Amino acid sequence: MRFLKNLTLTLIAAAALSGCEAGTTFRIHSVLHGADGTALEQLPNELVLGETAQRFTDDAGRNYFVSLPAIIDESCLSSLEASENLAGPGAILNFKFTDDCAKTFGEYTAKHIGTEMAVVVNGELKSVPRIAAPITAGAGFVGGFDSLAEAEGIAESLK
Repeated sequence: MRFLKNLTLTLIAAAALSGCEAGTTFRIHSVLHGADGTALEQLPNELVLGETAQRFTDDAGRNYFVSLPAIIDESCLSSLEASENLAGPGAILNFKFTDDCAKTFGEYTAKHIGTEMAVVVNGELKSVPRIAAPITAGAGFVGGFDSLAEAEGIAESLK
């Protein structure tokens, strides 16, 4: 999988889809940062891997520790659609959140401008975008899929 580290997300809110297949996941996590504002390379002693934090590794081998639980999960999706990535190779998932999740996500991004968040689909790190502005529109997209067929399969399993 390609890792799109500098992917700019234009997210809109979050909401739940009923009927998700067991095991299919869509998560947005807060990336844990040190006092200097950079992503942590080691987990502090006060956090427990698997309980309060989780580690993901990108295609370049860089580790990211994220907080648990996720800020957003698949229950926040009101729609999800795969499409070709017009800005480059591969495919993207376009998504919309429910009103409640959109509000939650908008508040989170407003408080965390300049920090990173991790987008994880089916346990695989897809991107680690930096929050540039509050994301309050309730929709967005995530890249990192090698093919339209792969993105369509994820979208279908979450419907």
